[in-house]
Amino acid sequence: MNFKGLQAKWILLAALLTGALLFGGHFAYQRYATETPLRAAVLAQPGVKDFAVAKSGSGYTLEITIGPISDLQGAIESVVLMIEATGKAPITAINITDNASLALSEVYYEMHFALEEAADRGNFTQMKEQVDTIAREAGVDTVRIQVADRELYVQLHQDGHYLYRIINRSRTAFTETELASMAKGVLW
Repeated sequence: MNFKGLQAKWILLAALLTGALLFGGHFAYQRYATETPLRAAVLAQPGVKDFAVAKSGSGYTLEITIGPISDLQGAIESVVLMIEATGKAPITAINITDNASLALSEVYYEMHFALEEAADRGNFTQMKEQVDTIAREAGVDTVRIQVADRELYVQLHQDGHYLYRIINRSRTAFTETELASMAKGVLW
């Protein structure tokens, strides 16, 4: 190969143009082949009004605005699956914007002790009784708590307002029954 007739400025220009084309092609692919279809698919989910995904620590944070829905767990899980399928994995935090009133926030405050205890200990029957009592006394229209492997999904609706929360469940705590079973296996 003979490089004597090449000028450095033309080599540099060719390298810059190639880099710009590659970067521009990647940007266009991300925008039109990934982000735009994802945005349309997520916003087509029942109740989802808006969302954003941002890098945070070792994962991504999902910021989502949700309107009135009947199945918070299903909505959140389907959105997370869609986002993670594009390579933005894992979703490590979810922040929900809802339409909570001061009254619903106060009711949730009263409930959160039972909810956190159930998330930690697994005493969901007791939690349900306590939460239903608090909701009935406060005149809450709808209370729905869904128990998943790693979360509790809490929905409260009252007078056109709605409050949504996700509580992470502890995977290190054991129920009293599990502790008794483990003790029997060790001691007997």
